[in-house]
Amino acid sequence: MNWEAVGAVGEVLGGVLVIFSLIYLGVQVKQSGALARATAQRDLYQDYQGYLSKLAEEADIVRQGLHDFASLKKSEALTFNMCVAPFINHLDQTIRMHKSGFETQDNVDLYGGLAVALVCTPGGREWWKLIAQSLAVEGRRYIEERLASPETLPPPLHETLPFMGPDDPD
Repeated sequence: MNWEAVGAVGEVLGGVLVIFSLIYLGVQVKQSGALARATAQRDLYQDYQGYLSKLAEEADIVRQGLHDFASLKKSEALTFNMCVAPFINHLDQTIRMHKSGFETQDNVDLYGGLAVALVCTPGGREWWKLIAQSLAVEGRRYIEERLASPETLPPPLHETLPFMGPDDPD
C-alpha cells in the first residue's frame, strides 16, 4: 500500500469536506440573518399595534388634539403626547433598523407616512412645534425633511381617515 497515495486522497477528501462545511455554514448564516430580520420586523409590528391600541383607548383626546392641540387641558395634552410621540419614536427605530438591514424601505415609508400625516393635522402641527426637539433624531429628521418638501406630504390624517377628525357639533 502506497501511503503517499492514501495521504493525497485524505488531503483531497479533507479539502472537499472543508468546502462543504463552508457552504453549509454560509447557508446557516443566511437563514439566521433572515430569521433575525423576520423577528425584528414582527416585534416592530407588534409594538406598532400596541401604539394603535393606546390611540384607540384615548381616541377622544387624540382626535381633539389632532384638531386643536391648544384647546386641550394640560392632562389631556400629556395624554395626547404619550399617544402620539411613540409613533415618531417607532419611526426612528424603523429607520435605524433599515440602516442595519433589518427593516425594509417600504415599512419606513409606511410608518413615516402615518407619522407625517399625524403632524400635518392642525393640532399635530401645534404639537410638533412644541415637542419636535425632544423626539428621537432619525424620526424627527425624516419628518422635518418631508415637511420641507410639500410635494411629498400626505394629506392630514383626518382627511384620509375622517373618523380621526373632531365630532361634528350637535
